[in-house]
Amino acid sequence: MEMLSEIRRTKPSVATVFVSMRDETADAVPALRSGARAFLTKSESGRIVEALHRVASGKVFLTDRNTALLASLRGGGMACARFRFC
Repeated sequence: MEMLSEIRRTKPSVATVFVSMRDETADAVPALRSGARAFLTKSESGRIVEALHRVASGKVFLTDRNTALLASLRGGGMACARFRFC
């Protein structure tokens, strides 16, 4: 996450894609908060080309799983507190 923050600070025009070696979304919020424009888990890595194209066009790429996670955080509660994203 430190590297993502450093890239965002020093090269804000560089879009980053975070691919986790784990198969859980626990790193999604910290990665996105640190500047990643896409987050993929190990099992979602087959969508890397799709993510790269979307990010290269200036957009954010989120899988359905990450979209659901972020939506749950908007509602507050335990998930919101756990990830400190609300």
